[in-house]
Amino acid sequence: VEFVAHCKYLPDSPDEPEPATDKQFSFTLYNVNSKPGDVIDYPVYLTCKEDAKDMTFQLSFDERLNPDSDNVIVAESASGYTVERTEGTALTGNKAYVYTFSGGTLQTGSYKLLNFRIPISDKMVTGLYYPVTINHISMTKSDNTTQTAGARHGRVSVYKLGDSNGDNKVDIKDKINAISYLLGDTPEVFIKEVGDVNDDNKITVTDALVVDGLMEPSGDQGSE
Repeated sequence: VEFVAHCKYLPDSPDEPEPATDKQFSFTLYNVNSKPGDVIDYPVYLTCKEDAKDMTFQLSFDERLNPDSDNVIVAESASGYTVERTEGTALTGNKAYVYTFSGGTLQTGSYKLLNFRIPISDKMVTGLYYPVTINHISMTKSDNTTQTAGARHGRVSVYKLGDSNGDNKVDIKDKINAISYLLGDTPEVFIKEVGDVNDDNKITVTDALVVDGLMEPSGDQGSE
């Protein structure tokens, strides 16, 4: 029996450990943390080492994600382009969209091209990440030649409310995690998006206290 490892590079941010700079053009997708019931923003970024003209690429979303593909926001940086969307091809069940930008020019620099809104279902399984990938990229340079681009895929991670350490349980460890964060003792993992349990856009003592009401029963209470 022969086993083959298939690895994916999935950092927590485009700057970890370093940006994808080995090509003239590089697309970057983020890891976005969320919880059931959220509606998140999911941006698409492009870095150009030289001027770019027309471009086309395909975005594929895990079948359990439901991006609002009819109301995608085209960033102001791409206002000079005509943007068209067609259905793409992806693994069975996944959703794929091909975007074509034509008639404009982007100069050397970094840009946000698109922003998707993705509702996270209340029934979404937590403790998992859901991939978002970009492929089939074609870039037109200022001399009208074409080439592909570097690409960093992303994901949408879904956690339970209060599960600030990401172990898919809400327990005393999460309360201690929040208190450590407040005291400046930076925890190894602290997921702010679900650590902010009262949803006021800041981490306070209240968040640590509210975790008490979210804790799941321990597994040592005996069987029925």
